[in-house]
Amino acid sequence: EMIASVGDLVRWGDALYGGEVLPPARLDEMIGEVTLPDGRGTGYGLGCYVEALQGYDTVGHSGSTHGYQGRLRYHATATGEPIIVATQCNNFLSEADEIDARVWAELAAFRGD
Repeated sequence: EMIASVGDLVRWGDALYGGEVLPPARLDEMIGEVTLPDGRGTGYGLGCYVEALQGYDTVGHSGSTHGYQGRLRYHATATGEPIIVATQCNNFLSEADEIDARVWAELAAFRGD
């Protein structure tokens, strides 16, 4: 079982993707999208999703266990400030994914896209 709050996920995402956990070269390897031999992207780095959402380049991961689903995404802004979105739901449905998509859409609307 995993026991973590949304705040815990945000702190972990900020530390991991913000460069406090891995040396810079390893972090770059982790968040760089792996490409196939034919040049197509996989949407995945070394242990994290690498996705563009609503104009934001994000890295993160999701997971689930008995009756629980969570997702964490991280985006570094042009000024270096992070945008971190963490969602948790107590079910096996896709609510965490739906909430995550709505939050990024709202961020894009706020930005004026």
